[in-house]
Amino acid sequence: MKKLTFFLCLLFALHNLQADKIFQDLDFNSGEWVMVGVPLHNYQLLPIQQELGTFICKDMSLLKDIQKSWDLEYTNEDKCDYHYTLKFYRNKEEIRSYTLNLYCGYITLEGLSYSFDPQLFDKVKKMAKSVDWSRINFSDEKALRKAITTLSKAPDVYWYEDVRPLEYKGFFMMGLRGLSWDTNMDSLAEATTKYIADKTGKKDFYVKENFFSIDGDMMYVSYEVNCNEDMTKHIQKIPTAVTDWKPHVNRGDTIRVVAIGVNETRYHKLMGM
Repeated sequence: MKKLTFFLCLLFALHNLQADKIFQDLDFNSGEWVMVGVPLHNYQLLPIQQELGTFICKDMSLLKDIQKSWDLEYTNEDKCDYHYTLKFYRNKEEIRSYTLNLYCGYITLEGLSYSFDPQLFDKVKKMAKSVDWSRINFSDEKALRKAITTLSKAPDVYWYEDVRPLEYKGFFMMGLRGLSWDTNMDSLAEATTKYIADKTGKKDFYVKENFFSIDGDMMYVSYEVNCNEDMTKHIQKIPTAVTDWKPHVNRGDTIRVVAIGVNETRYHKLMGM
């Protein structure tokens, strides 16, 4: 009966997603917003991916225009690869990420796809500016953290992925079982952070969702708790911890970060190399 209730709720939710302004909850009136587009590998490559490449758009009139005009219908057509990831940053912090297919015509947010007319992208092409990006490899933990600190402060540099975990030397994993399938993930992350702080008496750590799965009407969520090594003596106080502390960069390992808005010359200049 519970499984039936879950699927009825899901069908009801999908029915109400027939049309949606998919940017409507982004508050473009607060903070400094940019949209960054990063091309993805696709077996149906399009010329724009080479012509425009990685791009940035800071025009607030455009962002507000597409917020109003991209009123899209839900679709279950999501069998094609994607051409672009569209990332929205506020004050350099990534707030939302979408994936876009310009050949099959749909855009996806958190597993839900919406029909997308590729012509809607024409306004973006006209206002976007191509930018450099770099994959940067590190085998030294100190050099990695110095680069993250320096590039995070540099103007017009954006991280492709969240690098806040790498501000710490390592991490451990914890898992939560038996959660309701409709649990609010933001509230859960906040409660998990408070729980760890209360149990350990520590505040210098960063909780990042790692994985979640749904079985029937129950959900399992795992978190990566990023922290420094002095947290290790407190891990036993957290009954839901599932691994010991381990460093992000082990001896002989290499870790890669992707920085948008940086080429090799600018990177060396910013780092004083």
